[in-house]
Formats: sequence, C-alpha cells, structure tokens
Amino acid sequence: MAAVGGMGAVAGRDDMEFEILMSCMNQEDFALIDQSNIRTNVLIVNQCGRDGMREETRDGVSRRMLDSSQKGLSRSRNAALQHARGEFCLIADDDETFAEDVEQIVLRAFRETGADIVAFDLEDYPKRLKKTVHRVGKFESLKLSSCQLALRRKAILEAGLAFDVHLGAGTENGAGEENKFLWDAFRAGLKVYYYPAYIARLAQGDSSWFSGYDREYFYKRGKVTSYYMGRFWASAYAAYFVVTKRGLYRKDCGFWEAIRASVKGICSEKNFGDI
Repeated sequence: MAAVGGMGAVAGRDDMEFEILMSCMNQEDFALIDQSNIRTNVLIVNQCGRDGMREETRDGVSRRMLDSSQKGLSRSRNAALQHARGEFCLIADDDETFAEDVEQIVLRAFRETGADIVAFDLEDYPKRLKKTVHRVGKFESLKLSSCQLALRRKAILEAGLAFDVHLGAGTENGAGEENKFLWDAFRAGLKVYYYPAYIARLAQGDSSWFSGYDREYFYKRGKVTSYYMGRFWASAYAAYFVVTKRGLYRKDCGFWEAIRASVKGICSEKNFGDI
C-alpha cells in the first residue's frame, strides 16, 4: 500500500494480535485512553498541528499516540492503518466507551466468520442490521459507520485499500468515507460480515459535518454516492431514501426539494477538491 499523506509504514516492529485505532484531535496526554475504558493495545492518531510518536506501556499493554499535523478524518484513519501493529484492528472515535471484553469479542468474531472486515453493534447507535451473524452486501453496508468496523490488517494492506481523503469530516463533502471504503473492499473481493455483539457505547453529541436533512445534505449525498456507486445506483438509492425516510427529513426539507437536490448532486461534476 502506498504511503498516504506522506507517512510511510513503520518497519522493524513487533506485531500484536489486536489493536484499537482511534482518531482524535488536540490531545496533550494519554488521558483519553482511560476515559474510553481502553484496556488493550491502542494507537491514537492525534491531529494537533505537530508531528511525532509517543509511547508508553502499562500493565503489558501498548499505548501509542501519533501526533499529526495533517487534517481530515480519512487521513487520520489511513495514518492509523499504516502505523498499526495489530493483526486485527478496531476502528474507533474519541466519543466511545468500550466494553471490558472488546478484544475477546472482536477476535472471536474473526475466528467464527473468517472475515476480512467485521461490523459490530454500538449502544445508543440508531442504525441496526438483522440480529444474526451474516455476510453483509453492498447496500446493507450503507447502514454502517466506520467506528463499527474491525479489519484484518493484512487483507486491507494487500488489497491496497485506504479511506478516501476527499470524503469525511474535515472535507467539504460530508460523510461517506466508510461507505466508499466498504464498496472498494467488495470490489477487491474481501469478505464483510456483521456480528451482533456490542463493543462500545457511543456518546451523543454534535456532528462536525451534519447540520440537518436540508437541501445541502441531499446535494452532498447525491454527489458522494454518485462518486463511488455510479449515477445509476446513486439515483436508485436516492429514490429509495427520499421515499422511505420522509419522517427523518420532513421538518428540514420538502419531498421535491430533496429529490431536486439529490439529482443535482448526482449529476454534478465530480470535483472532490482536496483539503
């Protein structure tokens, strides 16, 4: 996998079985690890305007923090994947509180499924998949968030996968980086499974990119889905969403407004300017 954002992979390291990869901003110390109830190996990518690596070991657990002057959530995810040591890596955000046995849950899921990517449940997260262990398809994957995902690192690197730096928090294009990542994984032939076990509680807070289901939301949604699905499937998905999710957006946007904004986004020039 090529270096992303100028950060190459780290050579000469001791690999480990499991590691949490957390993205955050402006942290001065390792306090966030304890606040998140992380008791296993963890790598934090801390976007803070400086560069460097800090590391400590506590009770036999590796706690690392990669300070980065780069911006954008996708760049943070990619840096974490490049510097990870875990054979199995759990993607994480800084607003989660993890289950005591999160490592055992994740490793058991990979053993039972043989998957390359496994999605789990989060407490207080509204989107749900059917409560059985099953292989996830492309359109079902649109319900997933990146912080539900655990990855078999070797499979991701061998497939050359990375989070698209034109998408996600820190860009002008809104969310969708995890959806494109998963669709790229499907195209690469990787196996994606859902495992109905809770790994963390997700705190409810303000989003850095979501400000309501307004015309701008539908425009960006159309533009982003067209970018990784193509116009045909993006149009079908937009029609499905606008028709079936009126209860979500009716206070912010009318039905025909949502349709027009989605079509405008789908048909727009796919100019995803860098950040």
